[in-house]
Amino acid sequence: MKRVLSFVLAMFVLTGSCLADNGAYNYAIQMHNSRVFRHDPNYRGAEVIFFNGAGLATPEQAQVAWQNSPAHRALMPQIRFIRCYGNYCVGR
Repeated sequence: MKRVLSFVLAMFVLTGSCLADNGAYNYAIQMHNSRVFRHDPNYRGAEVIFFNGAGLATPEQAQVAWQNSPAHRALMPQIRFIRCYGNYCVGR
């Protein structure tokens, strides 16, 4: 019974997180297209963003940059997905 409950809870978390995943990707696209680098004013959860001015951004580059910032590093336990598009990455 405990395994079944764990599986059900994991599926619930993954399903809910997929919505945030789509939102992160869509916001990365929006920033890339508009060339506006700012946090999403419509999003109410933990959000970190990254811009690579030298070329395509990768989740690994974003994580390194966020780990080097105390304020961003504090948010990392709440971030479930990092999605990148073009020069931008969004973590939610």
